[in-house]
Amino acid sequence: MQSQTGMSSEAYLEAFMSGFEFVLLAIRGRLAEPGVPKAERERLEAFLADYWRLSQAYHNRHPAPGTGLGIGGPFRAELPAMATN
Repeated sequence: MQSQTGMSSEAYLEAFMSGFEFVLLAIRGRLAEPGVPKAERERLEAFLADYWRLSQAYHNRHPAPGTGLGIGGPFRAELPAMATN
C-alpha cells in the first residue's frame, strides 16, 4: 500500500522509526547536560528504557529493508577532483 507521499507503508514506518530513534537520542543528550536534577534524570532514563525496547522490538520483527539513512554505518564522502589555488 502506498501513502499520499508515494511511500509504501513499510517505508513510511521505517522512516517514522528512524525519527523516533533520533528523538530518543536527543533525550539521551539532555541527560548528558550538567545539572539535570536526579528525579528528572531517573524519569528520563526510565522513559528511554521503555521506548528503546519498543524500537528494538520493531527492528527485531522487521529487518531494515536495506535502504534508509544508514546512520549506524561508516560514513564516506566522495568529492570530485577540483582545481586548487
